[in-house]
Amino acid sequence: MSRITDLNRGIKLIRKSNKLIEARYNFDIWESRLFSKVLTLVRPTDNDFNVFRIYLRDVIEDFDLHKDNASYSYLRKAADSLMNKKFYIPYEVDGVLRERKYPIIIMSDSMKKVKNESNRKAQEYIDLSVHPDMKPLLLELREKYTSYDLRNIKQLRSNYTLRIYEHLKQYEKIGKRTLEIQYLKRVFEIENEYPLFANFYQKIIEPALRDINIHTDIEVTKVEKLKRGRKVVSLQFFIHRKSDLKIREIFGIEDVIAPEADEIAEYEELSGAMKNEKEQYILKFENTLKIDFGITSSAFNEVIEKYSDKEIQKAIRVTKRAKSNGQISKNLAGFFLRALQENYTDDIETKKEKSDKADLVKQLKIKDLEKQLQQIVKNHSIEVNKKVRTLTENNPEITSSAIKTLREMPLTQMIIKEKEANLGRTLLLQDFKEDKTLVDLVVGQIITQNQEQFAEMMQTFTNLTNKLRKNINQLKDN
Repeated sequence: MSRITDLNRGIKLIRKSNKLIEARYNFDIWESRLFSKVLTLVRPTDNDFNVFRIYLRDVIEDFDLHKDNASYSYLRKAADSLMNKKFYIPYEVDGVLRERKYPIIIMSDSMKKVKNESNRKAQEYIDLSVHPDMKPLLLELREKYTSYDLRNIKQLRSNYTLRIYEHLKQYEKIGKRTLEIQYLKRVFEIENEYPLFANFYQKIIEPALRDINIHTDIEVTKVEKLKRGRKVVSLQFFIHRKSDLKIREIFGIEDVIAPEADEIAEYEELSGAMKNEKEQYILKFENTLKIDFGITSSAFNEVIEKYSDKEIQKAIRVTKRAKSNGQISKNLAGFFLRALQENYTDDIETKKEKSDKADLVKQLKIKDLEKQLQQIVKNHSIEVNKKVRTLTENNPEITSSAIKTLREMPLTQMIIKEKEANLGRTLLLQDFKEDKTLVDLVVGQIITQNQEQFAEMMQTFTNLTNKLRKNINQLKDN
């Protein structure tokens, strides 16, 4: 049985899977607003989809729309048209880019007539049911998602602007993002439009950046046009979050904390470590793989997901050497992906691997010798203390003599006086047996005064430790 969810609660937080942000689809701005409103209803604790009840007056208020018949009409049409829309989620198999289709809405129930037509706007709502195949993209968000306040997008008047905002918001903490021109055209479904880069930049990018900078919580401070030859192939956006004061001015509010801040914290706790790790990977490899090699965004994401730092770096080195040696001149992306998948190597890489292996063996040997050294020191300390106990138990005067000498030596005399001052009394024999600093001083003095009793033990210890330290230093120097 489905439960009707009432939107009157005024929830503002939108959580969106990164796969959904990077999907291919083309909504108009009204469809985007309606779907964004649906996203504010998805809760972290939901196990399944509800029927989402959307009061049109709430959508209009949330997005600062005109409260006229036209707004209501556009929202009704948006609900109907979403029934025929799909998300196309990219993924890659053996270097081949594929797309999985996801239907969005399977039911739209809207009011057509009411008894009191004059009161229609006050009560009109639409019930929407989301397709169950969308569950992993909307409900099972434990990692790889982006969250933002709906207020960040309420003043955006273009779906392209909204989508660029989401792409940049993904990388807010990193501070920059590189997006390929062809990738943007593909996910916006305008691949056959704007053949000239200048027109695409003027009609799509510039208006989007202007609105993002004016109306949202982030700002693009710089855009670099990255070229392959003479052709602009990518745009690198430099992003930073606006100050809380500036955000309050934009939103016209006193508080910039999202209404569901506790839930945001929960998600961040679950995914923070993974995000940080992925952010480091992205920063490390993005320019090389996307710009220099020309691999697609979907392929890049697949690489970051599946392969280790070491594996990626090896494939990069092999690819660069293959290009330098004239083995390849085009399709660096394809060669790199094959090198990664099939673990390509070359003479230099083979030598490096042998060297790395030899270095690893050496480090393991050093670690083993250092462990042996630590154990010898530990065993020696035990044996010395055991010998001291035997001597002092048989002859208590040995301890008294050591303490007397310590009281007469300038340095140890100062230590003893300081401890006596802190205690407010003269140190007793028991103090010399319990205080670690004093115990060490007494033991050292007993050994000094009874060297013949410890001579053999000390010589054996010195010989063993000197030999081990020599071996360790030789390995480190080679």
